[in-house]
Amino acid sequence: MKNKNEKIRYFSISILFLILSQIVAQLFRFIARIIIARYSSTDVYGLFSVIWNEMSFLGLAVLLGLGQQLTIDLPRFDKNKKKHMIYSSIFYSLIFCVIISMLALVLNLIQIDNTYKYSLIVSIFFVLFLLNQFILIGIKDFFGIFLLNSLQNISLLLLIVLLRNRLTIENIAYAAAGSIAFASISVLLYILVRYRYLLKDIRRDELKIFNFHKGRFYLFVVDIVDSVILYLLVKLPQIIWGSSYAGFVSVAFSIMSFVLILPQIITISTGPLISEEFIKEEYETMHSSFRTSMSLIYLFQCVIIFVFAYFGNPIIEFLYGIEYVSGTFRLFYGFLFAIIIDAFTYPFGMYLRNTKHENLFGIGKIISLLTFVAFESVLLFTTNNMMVIPISYFISKIALLSFYIYSIIKMNDRIETNDVKKLLLWLLYIIISFILILTINYFFDNLVYRLLFLLLHTFVFIIIISLTKIVNLKSAIKNILSIIPSKK
Repeated sequence: MKNKNEKIRYFSISILFLILSQIVAQLFRFIARIIIARYSSTDVYGLFSVIWNEMSFLGLAVLLGLGQQLTIDLPRFDKNKKKHMIYSSIFYSLIFCVIISMLALVLNLIQIDNTYKYSLIVSIFFVLFLLNQFILIGIKDFFGIFLLNSLQNISLLLLIVLLRNRLTIENIAYAAAGSIAFASISVLLYILVRYRYLLKDIRRDELKIFNFHKGRFYLFVVDIVDSVILYLLVKLPQIIWGSSYAGFVSVAFSIMSFVLILPQIITISTGPLISEEFIKEEYETMHSSFRTSMSLIYLFQCVIIFVFAYFGNPIIEFLYGIEYVSGTFRLFYGFLFAIIIDAFTYPFGMYLRNTKHENLFGIGKIISLLTFVAFESVLLFTTNNMMVIPISYFISKIALLSFYIYSIIKMNDRIETNDVKKLLLWLLYIIISFILILTINYFFDNLVYRLLFLLLHTFVFIIIISLTKIVNLKSAIKNILSIIPSKK
């Protein structure tokens, strides 16, 4: 995509559907979680959080890095190879869905009282959900991603509303499984029908278990590492302090997931583009795509961070109720500080992954996991404080981002050192701003004053990053205006 207007159009369409997808997903999922929190107990909410993260871990483990491979290779492949890869992936996933179903049946028949008997049931359909998501990213069908997320989260909310007076952990798990099954099967049919021209004339000998390449082992590690960290975030508090504490951690981290929406959207839309440009050896265009993604994060991420930093406690109280504030607000700000760093692991990781450096991408994730487990273990033995969780998460993300930056600098001909300097300067300004916001919050409880500070702070920050040339504000505004259709 050498034409600048084509690239702007690609970013505008992909980001539009991904923003809509994330808004629908986060909004309806949040409302469902709020209903669960308000109509059940902190223990039930905590158990649900553990089951949800166990489901994510099991689903990603079963796919063996297949999702990462689909998002990298599908944009590069011709029609015939796309067909083979998609059908083989579906066949592979269906086999493991049957195996998981058998395990879930056994655990429920012998009536073992643990969370796995519920998470296995949900995982049966979550494998197909993930497969749909990865295929749609690989073929750059961002409307399909919007459809998938909308169907799952809207149906989940409807089921939770209907069950609001009977929100036992069993009913919540079955509602989650039902919503994921409905969305997964519907979108799988959508893929098979819409892309029938791509997928037709499949032969029986092509229906074989997906051939996982040994050279892509690091991609399997990536999925497992991410899901293990998210699982440990809620599982360890449940084991050590009880299910209600797992609920507090889940509330803090789930609210923080809003801060990561923008980096995730930009990474999802830019990843296939960079993969395609890399394989075509369009390196200048590829570097331009990466810098565009970074500029978007620099410009808009600060606004999201400032909103959550200024209004953390009111947001928690409004969404979940006053009983969650005392156990959550410190965790909330701890995770917010960590996610400032985490946001930039997405574009740098995406760049490494899509330029045939999956090994560095995977090694960084392993370093992140080992750092998280090591610091969490040491801190748990030395102090009985819930802040151990966000502190360990923050240190692990520092380690991950540092490794990615170091790796890219060592590559020399890929990204200029100036790009790294811009990132470090932006992070410095954000950290100073974060400390300033906490100080303002300490002295000003009035929300109107905080809103005025937010507007002033955001305006000054954007001017600063423009004057220091972190972002070319004039060019950014021009690109945004070029997306808006002309009235002529």
